[in-house]
Amino acid sequence: MKTLFKKLILSFTALAAACALAAGFAACGETPEDTPSSFNISVEQSADYTIEVEDSAAPLDEVELTVTVNNPDKYLTGVTYNGKQCYGSDGEYSFTMPTEDVVLKADLADYEEKLSDGVVTFSSANQQTISVGGTNYSYWDEDNNLVECWRFDIAMNWGSYNTMLSRGSYVLSSNQAVIPADAITFRLADKASDGNWYYGVDVLIDTSKIKAGSTWLNMYFQSGQSSSKDGAVCVRITVTESAVEPEKMDVVFTYRNESGQEDGGIFFNVTDTSTNDIQTIYAADFADGKYTFEYVVGRTYRVTCAYAEYNEDTGRYENMIDLDLNEWYGTNSGGAQNTLVRNGNTYTLTLTTEGIEVPFVVIDDID
Repeated sequence: MKTLFKKLILSFTALAAACALAAGFAACGETPEDTPSSFNISVEQSADYTIEVEDSAAPLDEVELTVTVNNPDKYLTGVTYNGKQCYGSDGEYSFTMPTEDVVLKADLADYEEKLSDGVVTFSSANQQTISVGGTNYSYWDEDNNLVECWRFDIAMNWGSYNTMLSRGSYVLSSNQAVIPADAITFRLADKASDGNWYYGVDVLIDTSKIKAGSTWLNMYFQSGQSSSKDGAVCVRITVTESAVEPEKMDVVFTYRNESGQEDGGIFFNVTDTSTNDIQTIYAADFADGKYTFEYVVGRTYRVTCAYAEYNEDTGRYENMIDLDLNEWYGTNSGGAQNTLVRNGNTYTLTLTTEGIEVPFVVIDDID
């Protein structure tokens, strides 16, 4: 009698559970027999992004999607489905289809300018407006072709010596229609005069491939040396159709002759390393020990000093002697550091701020 009672109790419990499950489906307007084999997928519409995804999927299917950001002033931080995070990065995401319709939404953030993070610094001498076809730099490539481009100077405070960049380094443009990926290259630059290590990076833009508009350049550089630091900057760049007149400023060179040569034969050759144009400045050009030089902001100049005797009969300078410059740091009333980096008898002049005086103290060649 007890066994029969237990069987009746168990049967009643199972029947009650089945009824409850059926009631649950009924409350949703469904029964197990008519549960949909797939559910709809839609996108929360926005002019800032586009999501490519299938219209529907079956429960437990792995759904893949691609996000394209249409607003060059914004970047993608993630994608959600019904408020839950999708998996993935770099515009490629996925999620597991639930037993309900799904609404996808891309989460975006605004780019913010960051010119330095203490490791990477976008030089204040760089112009942030460039032009289609405009150039401020040229170099010979591996195939011995002369490449005309636009150069951005990036200073690096690695924290230790560095001789290579890691593969993780990158420069990305937010607007591929303005500056596409194939227009961008970068390489180590500013080799130290006392060794083989580097303290800068050149970012080179092939201006034959760019179009008018604006974009953000996101730059991340990681040293190939494990002991060095990494860093990133973010800069808004504007591209115009018409040529951009380079920003110019006046630099005052002061002159003092402590060599054994007469002033009349001393001269300086100042070479624009971007164009290789040479301007020769004679000691006689200095008035009261000063000479005003027009400097193009963002360019680097190589300075050499020498003495030669002028032969009036031939009209030529003869018996040239290399001279040295004895002071490397200019006086800067504007606030930025200006240096003459010693490299044998060659000096590199980099200047960024108005109100600069650079002392040229000439001594005999010490090499």
